[in-house]
Amino acid sequence: AEAKVAAEKKATDMAADAKAKADAKVVTDKAFADADAAAKVAVEEKTKADKALADADAAQKAAVQKQAQAQEALNKDANNEGLKKAKADADTALAKANEDLKKAQDAKAAAEKKMADTAAALKTAQDAKTAADKAATDTQANAKKADDEKNAAVKSLEQADKGVKEATDALAKSKVDLEQRTAQQKAAEA
Repeated sequence: AEAKVAAEKKATDMAADAKAKADAKVVTDKAFADADAAAKVAVEEKTKADKALADADAAQKAAVQKQAQAQEALNKDANNEGLKKAKADADTALAKANEDLKKAQDAKAAAEKKMADTAAALKTAQDAKTAADKAATDTQANAKKADDEKNAAVKSLEQADKGVKEATDALAKSKVDLEQRTAQQKAAEA
């Protein structure tokens, strides 16, 4: 009976542990899905930042070329007011293009950092998910084993109870047989 009680307690404890592990698995699965989505967004942002940087780089190179052409034209005709204005405009455009290029470089660096951070978070979430999956599987197996042990203990107890009943019945029958023989012997002696 003690074995049955112990087996039932173990089975109950293992079932509760399996449920807790299954609940933890749900949480880690969601964390992994969230980290995966964040990593995908970070990759998209980096792709956009790469394109913006390429565009800003091309615009800056074009501004350098225009500024050089305006300077060359002004060198040929230093007193031409139109060329002076074109050169000033080219200088302003170049300064803006340099500023835009710097912003694009900074945005790309930030996107690369975010991508690296989300990749690291995704790896951590993947590791946690793998561990939770294994823990859930292991505890499920342990719970099944404990349940099987409980069932075996119940069956063993039932068999023992059956054996005790059979022994009790046999003892009662032997007692009746003994009483009958004793009565027969006394009758024979009389």
